[in-house]
Amino acid sequence: MNIVDHLEKYLGRAESCWSNDEFKQAKIIQFKQRPCDGAITYATLGMSQTILPLSDNKYVRHELLFAAYEHYPSRDIATFLLSFSEFVLSKDQALWRGDVIGPSTPIIDGIAMNSVYSNIPVIFDKNLSTFYESESIPPVVLIWVLPILQQEAEFIKLNGWGKFEDILETRNPDLLDLNRSSVILPSDLYSEPPLNNIQPVDMSEKKFALTADQIKPLATGYGGCVATDMITVHGKPVGYMVRIPTSRPHDSGWCFTAGTESQEYMDNSANHAVYDVNTIANFSPDIIPFLDAPPQSAFIRDSGTGKLVPIPYEPPLE
Repeated sequence: MNIVDHLEKYLGRAESCWSNDEFKQAKIIQFKQRPCDGAITYATLGMSQTILPLSDNKYVRHELLFAAYEHYPSRDIATFLLSFSEFVLSKDQALWRGDVIGPSTPIIDGIAMNSVYSNIPVIFDKNLSTFYESESIPPVVLIWVLPILQQEAEFIKLNGWGKFEDILETRNPDLLDLNRSSVILPSDLYSEPPLNNIQPVDMSEKKFALTADQIKPLATGYGGCVATDMITVHGKPVGYMVRIPTSRPHDSGWCFTAGTESQEYMDNSANHAVYDVNTIANFSPDIIPFLDAPPQSAFIRDSGTGKLVPIPYEPPLE
């Protein structure tokens, strides 16, 4: 049995084939009506000719899987998967479950997903995930390349893939829909409400004032924060920043607003979201000198000088 036989055993007959002279090491095959009616699963073919290190003295080979509804353009998806396979091979390092690559540009035109998540192919038969060709060479580990939104990528980097998968299991989003809403809520980092029956914020509808490639490493390592759309979408500078005490790992405690938001605006969870502090520093760089202030610190933008100045801390209302 070879890798094609293995794929066809669990996915059915392979159809179509894409290759590109620009990408020498792999081609793309597709399996229609998999994992469900109206969907297509795409697989690389050829990556597994290369052995990649996973850890000390452990090696694997890879092929990649990608699944989406059939109305998304197959050629665009195939081109993305070819490009991504070349990227993985160029790094000379196997993928781990939970790896996040991105954010970058959207994976295909017309969607907001600009990152990918490395996962085991849990939407298929469990026996698909690994192909043992012979004892003399490493196994082929199949990676489900799951497209995700920028907010989801930042959440995973801050909180780990285990928490992200807990949310996926609880909220059960349609992962074949490349235009789905984000599963991450502001409350996921800053409070611990029950996860059931919470509607996610549709980040794909937000048009950010800065694009992903404009975000520079200005204030890395601080962790997560909450910021309003007045800053990230409308491009207003931070007008109020407060650091709330927290015991959560990777949670900075910082909350940022423009200072003009009404209570009604703040009560609508669609108007704010979780970001890395570095992201907000790019929107308003003059917050950077204050980021090391201790918990229970607060700053407001002085209307006369235009500068951020300290004010007494007031605990948030319960």
